[in-house]
Formats: sequence, C-alpha cells, structure tokens
Amino acid sequence: RIHADDGKTYSCMEFAEYCLDDPDKCGGCDEAQRHLAINDCCEGFEERHCDLCPGAPVSFTQTYEDSTYGTQNCGDVARYCSAFPDDCGGCDSIRYFFASVGCCGEVQDDGTCEVCNGYAVRDDHTFWDGEETHSCGDAVALCSAHPDECSGCMGASLLLLDHGCCDTTCDICPGAPVIANHSWENEEGTQSCGASAVHCTFNSMDCGGCQSLQELAPQLGCCGVPRPEGSCDLCAGSPVIADNLYWD
Repeated sequence: RIHADDGKTYSCMEFAEYCLDDPDKCGGCDEAQRHLAINDCCEGFEERHCDLCPGAPVSFTQTYEDSTYGTQNCGDVARYCSAFPDDCGGCDSIRYFFASVGCCGEVQDDGTCEVCNGYAVRDDHTFWDGEETHSCGDAVALCSAHPDECSGCMGASLLLLDHGCCDTTCDICPGAPVIANHSWENEEGTQSCGASAVHCTFNSMDCGGCQSLQELAPQLGCCGVPRPEGSCDLCAGSPVIADNLYWD
C-alpha cells in the first residue's frame, strides 16, 4: 500500500489506475514509476533494484555537473537510478559513477550507517508509513545500527530523508541578510528572493541542495552585504519605517 501526500493510503492498483492516463497528476511518468517501484508495487523490483552506495548512505544534498542535463542532485538521481538502473547505464556503471562524483557517504567499519550523513536528526519528528506512526529518533537509531533491516544504508538514508527525519535546514546567505524584496526572472516568471528563501531554507533538497543554493543566491542578488560579527540587518537591506507601530 502507498501512503500519498494527501494523507490517504492507497492500494498499488488504485495508485496505478489514478496515474495511468495522466501521469502529470503524480509528478510525471518518471516520478510515478519510481513511487510504485520503491513501494514494492512492481513485480521483479527486488531483482533489478540497485544499491548505488553499498554499505554507505547517499550524499543527498551533493550535486554534480552533467554535460547534458546541467546540475544534478545526488539524492534525486539515486531515487530514480536505484529503481531503474538499466536506464542509467546499469548497476555497476552507476555505482562507479556515484562514487566518482562524491554521491556516496562513508562506509562505517563496524557495519553501521550514518543515515542522515552528517545532518542533525529530528528526534521529535514523526512520520506515518501507511500502517503506523514512527518516531524519527527511533527509526534513525534502528536503521543506523541495523541498516539491513531498513533496505540497506542507501535505502534508509533516502527513506528517512523523505520522511523529514534529517534536518537539511540551509543558511542560504551565510553571514549576510537575504534581500527579501529583490526578485529575478526565470522561465516560470518573476521570483522573489524572500519567498524563495523561506521555502528553500527549510527545504533545501527541493531547491538543488544547500551547496548549490549558497552559490546561486549571491549570483541572483538575493544576499546583502555580510554583517559584522554579532550584528543583524533586521530589514535585510530595506530601511526601517520608524513611525510604524506593531502589536505583539
């Protein structure tokens, strides 16, 4: 059964029938395929599934440059290629490639797994797996000590990231304020630095990863002048309206 973003639980067939005629409703064909595969909805999945980082977690915020597709996020690529390795050149090939571009974390000598790959664990956060509610703290502890009980180290790192158990909060403009009223243009229209920063600070994976964000934000003019140590530009480059009152 599949636990979907709308909070409901569906059978594999219900989800497949919903996505079949209009896969865009499910994030596109590739995303729908991946979702069915990782939820054990496809026969033969276990035989073709590929552990891209044997014994290690995926460096899910790491990015690399692809000559055809540009900047790629290791976590996003791992989700698809682990489910469909033949589409990515085969399991052995993608394993070698992942290691070469830094997409895999470190293998622990004692057989444990650094599930959140250096990020803080949201111990008090909980998630629903379609049958019961789990504590992130308990899940991370179990999967770190016994990764084989959690689909292996790579599978555990992606699964617990998707459930919000790893804190990927990102300081987009280290040491400088975000210029909230600045904007830039892309193929989707005008984008606000302030609105983008609010989302990407707490969802850096949705925005290409923290490293990519910290490189891109200054280029787009979203970061102000670095602050003196210990100070804060409260209005992020805008003047304070001295006579306004506010209710606390």
